[in-house]
Amino acid sequence: MECHFLMTCCGFPVAWSDIQAARSGFLMCFCHFLVTWNDFLMAWNDFLMTRNDFHVAWNDFLVTWNDFHVAWNDFLVTENDSVPTFSDSVQRFRVLILLKYSSHSFKYYFLAFYARLPGYLSMAMAQAERMRGGG
Repeated sequence: MECHFLMTCCGFPVAWSDIQAARSGFLMCFCHFLVTWNDFLMAWNDFLMTRNDFHVAWNDFLVTWNDFHVAWNDFLVTENDSVPTFSDSVQRFRVLILLKYSSHSFKYYFLAFYARLPGYLSMAMAQAERMRGGG
C-alpha cells in the first residue's frame, strides 16, 4: 500500500507537469487560432474594402454614363426642337411670302433668315406684317 501511495505521490508532480504542458500546448494552439482568425478577419476586411472600392468605381461609371445620356438626350431634344413641324413650315412660308411681296431689301431677307430659327417665328411674323403695312 505504501508503495502505491509513494508512486501516486511521486507520480502526481509528473501528472501535474503533463497537465501544465497540455495546458500550455492548448493555450499556444488557441493563440495560433486567434492569430489565424485575426488574419482571416483582416483578409475579409480587405476583400470588403476592395469590393466597396469596386462598387464606388461602378457607381462613378454609372453616374458618368447617366450624365452622358442626359447630355445626349438634351442634344436630341435640342435637335428635335430645331426640326420644324408642319405648322411651323406653313408659318415660315407665310413669312417668306409676305417678305417677298413687301420689299427686296437685305433687311427683309435677314428677317426671313431669322424666321427659320426656333423662337423667332412669331417675332418675324409680326415684323413682316408691320413691314407690309398691315399693322
